[in-house]
Order: sequence, then structure tokens, then C-alpha cells
Amino acid sequence: MGFTERKRVVSPSGHVYEGDWANGQPNGKGKMTWADGLIYDGDWVNGKQQGKGKMTTPDGGIYEGDWFDGIQHGKGKIIYADGESYEGDWVKGSPAPGGAY
Repeated sequence: MGFTERKRVVSPSGHVYEGDWANGQPNGKGKMTWADGLIYDGDWVNGKQQGKGKMTTPDGGIYEGDWFDGIQHGKGKIIYADGESYEGDWVKGSPAPGGAY
């Protein structure tokens, strides 16, 4: 992965990343806050969410679990802003059959 440093980066569009940085992008543990209020706090590999992480949406929804290549994939739980929830497997960003609603 190369040399890793702690960094705070603000993009021209207003996104703020704070955390481990290597090879010119997020790598390791870090938090990204998008200009629209979306927040991801967790593991990063080559600039994408990968590993364990938590995403909070501007309306208050929360997903916590596994990520792969920038999307929910593996085990995870989401609590939607209206209080509904799903816990179980995720495949390519979508809940898989067999989880608990």
C-alpha cells in the first residue's frame, strides 16, 4: 500500500476526508463527510469503502457492517429513518433473501 499518513482533505465539491491516506487516496481507517451530509466512518482500500464501516444518511438512516469495493456486501444491519430495519446478508448493495426485517 505504500507509506500511510494521517490526513485531512477537503475536495472542491465540499467533501471532507479525515484519516489514513496512502497513494493519493483514502487507505486504512477514515471518515468521509460528503457535502450533502452523508457520512461513512470505517475501513478504506484504494479510495473505496472496504472492510467494516458505518454509513449515516442525512435523513438519519444508519447502515453498519461489511463493505466491498464501495458498496454494502457481506453481513450488515440497516435502520432506516422511519425506524424499519433489516439485518442479514448483503449482496452488491442490496439486502439478500433470508435476512430479518
